[in-house]
Amino acid sequence: LLIWDAGAEAFRPLETYGAPMGEVPDYPRDAAPFTDALATRKPTVAEAPADKWDPEQPRVVIPLKLGDEDVGIIAVYSYLEQKEEISPIDQELFGLLGDHGGNVLESARLAAVANSDPNRFESCVRLMNRGEETDA
Repeated sequence: LLIWDAGAEAFRPLETYGAPMGEVPDYPRDAAPFTDALATRKPTVAEAPADKWDPEQPRVVIPLKLGDEDVGIIAVYSYLEQKEEISPIDQELFGLLGDHGGNVLESARLAAVANSDPNRFESCVRLMNRGEETDA
C-alpha cells in the first residue's frame, strides 16, 4: 500500500506484505509501473507475471481515489500459490477497492488528526473544507 505524500511529491509505502518495507521505494507520480492505472483511474493487470520480485513490475495496480484525487496505490506483486489467473470477479473487486479505498484512507487521516487535537470538531471542519474559512 502506497500513499501520496504531496510534500515529497511521491507515493510512499505505508504497509507491505511479503516484502520488507525497505525494499519498496518511493515512486514519483509518473513512475512506469503506475502511469496507466493513474491515467485511466482504473486497476491494471500485467499480462505476464515477473519471474522474481521486481518493484518495477507489479502484477496488479489499483489506484485509490478520493473524488478527482489519487490518494494512494495498491500494488500487488504476486498472487497466492493457488491463484493462477485473475477472474472477472477479481477485476470487479479491484474496481470496488479503488473506488472506496481512497475514502477509507481519507477517513483514517481525518480520524487521526481529530484524535490528536483537543478541538476535534473544528479540526475536522477545517480539514474537510481544506483550509477554507468557515463559520463553524
